[in-house]
Amino acid sequence: MKWFKAILKILGILVLIGFIGIAYLFYRTGSFTHPTTEQVKTQAGEYVSPAVAAIVHDWDIAELKKRAHPRLLKELETPQAEADFKKILSEVGPLKSAVSCYIDDIKFFGPTLRGDPGYTQVTYNCYGEYEKSNVVFKAIIVQNTIDSPWQFVGFRVDSP
Repeated sequence: MKWFKAILKILGILVLIGFIGIAYLFYRTGSFTHPTTEQVKTQAGEYVSPAVAAIVHDWDIAELKKRAHPRLLKELETPQAEADFKKILSEVGPLKSAVSCYIDDIKFFGPTLRGDPGYTQVTYNCYGEYEKSNVVFKAIIVQNTIDSPWQFVGFRVDSP
């Protein structure tokens, strides 16, 4: 009977070590600090409304570059990107009313066991009424951690 109690003690210690290890992994990967969907809606909305307004009021690529994630910034550094923004401005004219943006999708990625904090991605469908045409476009923003700033990783005009 003594050997049975010894085995139970060993199993109990192993289970306890397993729980401590799992808790440490959650702590190390930041899983306890993942934002809620409501927090994301509020924080992303506070960021995207004025940011999009600054970008699309005069289709200013410099405003987008200030807010761009390094991945998007590489694409914006091309002459074609600047030409596209100028073309859109000439085709649609000045903004007539405020731009409206609505959340299309929210995704949470990560964290990983390598220590990457993971990130939150929010996709917006936006609509703007301009003098010559209406414009529908998609804005995608990401936030790496709760305390880091939001940044654009995608900005695509669907029409005109």
